[in-house]
Amino acid sequence: FALLVPVWAIFDFLFLPVEIAITLLWLRLGSGVIFATLSKVSLMSIVNHNLKYSHILLWTLMFVPSFFFIISQPILADSQLTGWSAVMANLYGLLPYVVMAALAIFPLTFKEFVVLTIPLAMINAWAISTDEGSLTEHATELWLMCLLVGTSFFSSFQQIRTMNAQVRRASFDPLTGVMTRRAGIDTIDLMFKATGLQESHMSLLFVDVDHFKSINDNFGQDIGDQMLIQITNHLKEGIRKGDGIFRWGGEEFVLVLPHTDCEAARIVVERIYDHGFG
Repeated sequence: FALLVPVWAIFDFLFLPVEIAITLLWLRLGSGVIFATLSKVSLMSIVNHNLKYSHILLWTLMFVPSFFFIISQPILADSQLTGWSAVMANLYGLLPYVVMAALAIFPLTFKEFVVLTIPLAMINAWAISTDEGSLTEHATELWLMCLLVGTSFFSSFQQIRTMNAQVRRASFDPLTGVMTRRAGIDTIDLMFKATGLQESHMSLLFVDVDHFKSINDNFGQDIGDQMLIQITNHLKEGIRKGDGIFRWGGEEFVLVLPHTDCEAARIVVERIYDHGFG
């Protein structure tokens, strides 16, 4: 956008009066500077790790075209344009709808959608309704705006659901419901850093089920799967709510015990024995 928005000025000079094209050029250059700034700021680490900053950047990104429309529309409306000039003016009139439709590409929660989108929709609706004509004459345009808002919401919400499903499939073992090895390693890394900052202890328990292959060979894989589920449930019953458990592979599990020293880890092992192990 930082490049394309100013470059589009070529078409303004081709199809619009020079005076209007020059005015729009300044608007385009200002918009390009804002887009370039947003691009640079978005690469900063503080923004990448702060959702609040990301919301501000997204709202600014969507507000720039709306502001462009608010400034340009009176200029174009006051000019007697015909032919291709009128076509260009009509294209600028579509900016509010383009903004609302573009929101559909972002995965937003209901709260994010309300906070970020509703103000934009109100601004764009106000900009449309302030044009010449009564409110009833703009009813169709405002209805289209509401339709785009609703469509964007369902699209954003569906993306959130799809992303959550993909993350869950990647992070949790479909059979046992505990974390996968990759997610577990990330959890260990986070807990290790957290306990290090707090100068606390952390323990890891490695659990390996003996002779599990013979269960699959003698009773079938379905029975083996049921055994893994029961083993996982027993392990969950023996650990605290803040502890972690993930499947290392096959019949191997790892328990992550933050703020737990060796003596406390032995107590956890004994509690696991009491729930059906050993």
